[in-house]
Amino acid sequence: MQELYEILQEIKNTNSKTSKENILRKHKDNELLTETLKFLFDDLIVTGISSKKIAKPINPMTINNIDLMKLFEYLRSNNSGKDKDIAYAKGMINNARKVFGTDVADMVKGIIIKDYPIGISKVTINKVFGKGFIFKFDVRKGSKFEGKLKPNVQYAQSTKLDGVRSVVLVNDKGVQIFGRSGKTIDDLKEIEALFNKYYEQTNTPMMFDGELLAIDETESIPNDELFRITSKILRVKGDKSDIKFVMFDNMPLEEFYEGKSKLKFKERRDNLLAFYEQLKVIDPKVIDIVPIHYIGNDMAEIQSVQKKLEDSGFEGSMLDEIDAYYEAKRTKSLLKFKTFHTVDLRCLRVEEHVRGNKVGNIVVDYKGYELGVGSGFSDKDRKLFWEQKDLIEGKIVEISYFEESKNDKGGESLRFPVFKMVRNDKDEVSLN
Repeated sequence: MQELYEILQEIKNTNSKTSKENILRKHKDNELLTETLKFLFDDLIVTGISSKKIAKPINPMTINNIDLMKLFEYLRSNNSGKDKDIAYAKGMINNARKVFGTDVADMVKGIIIKDYPIGISKVTINKVFGKGFIFKFDVRKGSKFEGKLKPNVQYAQSTKLDGVRSVVLVNDKGVQIFGRSGKTIDDLKEIEALFNKYYEQTNTPMMFDGELLAIDETESIPNDELFRITSKILRVKGDKSDIKFVMFDNMPLEEFYEGKSKLKFKERRDNLLAFYEQLKVIDPKVIDIVPIHYIGNDMAEIQSVQKKLEDSGFEGSMLDEIDAYYEAKRTKSLLKFKTFHTVDLRCLRVEEHVRGNKVGNIVVDYKGYELGVGSGFSDKDRKLFWEQKDLIEGKIVEISYFEESKNDKGGESLRFPVFKMVRNDKDEVSLN
């Protein structure tokens, strides 16, 4: 274990990317190093133990060894973050401290919570150990529709949902649900039970892509309010039975790991419809499918569908090339069509209203320029964000706007920016 620590420190203290690669090559046959890198960097390996959980006042378990390989094996099978698992992890950390000292113990703790920076990327690791050694979690992401369709290309136009993007992975090890950035989403017991039952019936490992949405039995809750309800339910630990999964894509799990589907969208859609028929028999309350309203290349028809969706309270539609493959990256074969565009920007600070004691506007970073946003806040929002600035400062916020423009100094800006919501489900800026 001491040798592992020294290798990781050597990598961390080396600035040259080439030198880091050479260190990895030198120790490529070190089994503990390779397993540690995989455990630490692979998005699909979860421990269920965060920095907050490891700090819980739980007595460490008495452990007679400090075998990291056994630790990895244990946490792969016991990854729900239960108190007994935290006690086991703390026992390992304590043993490491007794035998090797604080630095190695901190390394073990960092590996357990999957937060031990060593100054190296997944790309560099995969360059040395081979493509796919470390799975890099990503999903298919759409690009902004600029007003022109590709000639002779058929598009499937579907409702653009405003939920929490999620991916359900199903195999013989069970069901895992991830957000768009690769973080696990827990406590969705009804949805997990649904897909576990599906796997019992089919024995087919699959990936299902979609959105998590709060169940609206009245079908009367405005779109933006439904998102707020959804986010609130998902943020709080506990019962999430009022959340459903709305599917819009799928592919075999092996293809998802490889980053590209073998089937085109129209074929995947046919499969998805068949899966939906099977899944809704098991539990219709927590499963749904995104409707497709039009297939074709007629811009007038697409505009007509768009208007109906906007009149119904949706923010727009998605245009999917029916002959496109699913590729886990941002793509031009999937387009987000919104009359009013949206971006996800970092909130730099809040500024006080002229009447005092509430938010007048927030300042966000748009392409390196400060942009003030004063519209879109309810009175409740203005008071809340002023009293608890940490709820919005430094966070990602969704801003809608009419078009890009220039500010009075020639910098990048937006016309009619309006605050929509804090995106607690995201931690990265997105201009698409």
